[in-house]
Amino acid sequence: MNAEKTRHVRELHEKAMDMAETASVAKLRGNTGEAERLYRQALRYEAGAAGMVPALPSCEPSRSVLYRSAASLALDCGEVREAERLVAAGLAGHPPGDIADELRDLLGSAGTADNAAETGDVTSVTFDMDPSFLAKLDEMAEKFDMSRDRLMHSLLESAYEDNRASAPEQGLMCLKG
Repeated sequence: MNAEKTRHVRELHEKAMDMAETASVAKLRGNTGEAERLYRQALRYEAGAAGMVPALPSCEPSRSVLYRSAASLALDCGEVREAERLVAAGLAGHPPGDIADELRDLLGSAGTADNAAETGDVTSVTFDMDPSFLAKLDEMAEKFDMSRDRLMHSLLESAYEDNRASAPEQGLMCLKG
């Protein structure tokens, strides 16, 4: 990918993450209409960014992470079929094993969300996270005055930056600016 295209992918991704964070705040404040609008815009940006990255081994794990993020946003919007399409696109590249597993897990979430939508049983959609882990994340997020989602995003970016510095041949070179 050339530098201009890489810059554009980064800009779209950053816009998507900012919108998703703002949507989370709107949702917490009870403004579901605004939250839905912002999640849908974030989905458009993130899916656009993912679609710009070629399905080459040298573009992993960036490409598959973008597709995973877009699929997750699609689920936030209740767009189950779109989430399935995005997961399939992410798996069609060369995702590392752990990210491929996460993409497959999203397919399971999509199936559960789809079933819940059909039956009206919203309580059947659950996310299995260790409560002590979530409490620690919330504590850190409060310390840094940011949302849990934004903190997780920052931590993941930092981990990928560390990976790029120590082993550039493993993937993020495609998005290096």
